[in-house]
Amino acid sequence: QTRAEAVPLLTQLLLRTDALSEVLEVLLDDDNDVRKACVQSMVDVGATSGERYGMVWDLLAGVLDDPRFEYADKYEHRPAKDYAYQGLLMLLATGASAAGRPD
Repeated sequence: QTRAEAVPLLTQLLLRTDALSEVLEVLLDDDNDVRKACVQSMVDVGATSGERYGMVWDLLAGVLDDPRFEYADKYEHRPAKDYAYQGLLMLLATGASAAGRPD
């Protein structure tokens, strides 16, 4: 399997071990497809419940202020922060439970 295909599997494994924040490190990969898969996996997890929505929201929002995520990918030349921001928009579009939504 490619690295991008492995990200959803990693996300499910880490979710079971309460270590979802570790998935964010995948956003530092220099491959844009890996970054997209990471964000999609995070959004998929966030859409499962209000509690997870809030957890994923906080993790993705935290990326926006972290200088480590300014590094651009090799193909689209977008910083990791852009992918996190896109993930926040995708999360809003899921219509997940309001209980986990930010004010």
